[in-house]
Amino acid sequence: MVQVGGKMQPNTATHIHETPDRDQCKGPIRPRELRGGLRSTRPIEPASSNASKAILLIDDEAMVAKMSKKTLSQLGYDVTALTDAAEAMMLFASDPNRFDVVITDESMPEISGTMLAKRFLEIRSDIPIVLASGYNDEVDEDAIKSIGIRAYAKKPISIQALADLIEEVAQPEE
Repeated sequence: MVQVGGKMQPNTATHIHETPDRDQCKGPIRPRELRGGLRSTRPIEPASSNASKAILLIDDEAMVAKMSKKTLSQLGYDVTALTDAAEAMMLFASDPNRFDVVITDESMPEISGTMLAKRFLEIRSDIPIVLASGYNDEVDEDAIKSIGIRAYAKKPISIQALADLIEEVAQPEE
């Protein structure tokens, strides 16, 4: 779900920029940057507002779930990462107010992220949900928003872009 360290995912571009002391740095070009041109990069720092946000993250790929949990935790989020959608459903149903945001992968073996999100929303209609997918054609953003999913994240996504998305969806709806 996130890009960490120097490991790049397939089909990801890289840009090189100079730092103020004239050293060259390489970094990923995020999907938003590819659509809107390069933006200035800023260091990723833990924010004090993150400390109170509890995130339920579901991805059937264990390594993705583990790395996502690790990096989001370093930013101050309280992350529960699960690889089993049924387990995530039981955990959420047992205490729906425990989580501030849900992030779920779309493509999972037992149930799609969209169907899982629908079930979460049946239990708690105001839970902010981010649907993530690495497949281009799979997600109709208008359709997912119409059922209550607040945002779509195209994988791979940088940790900063994901943190920004979490902060965006966690804001109370008007």
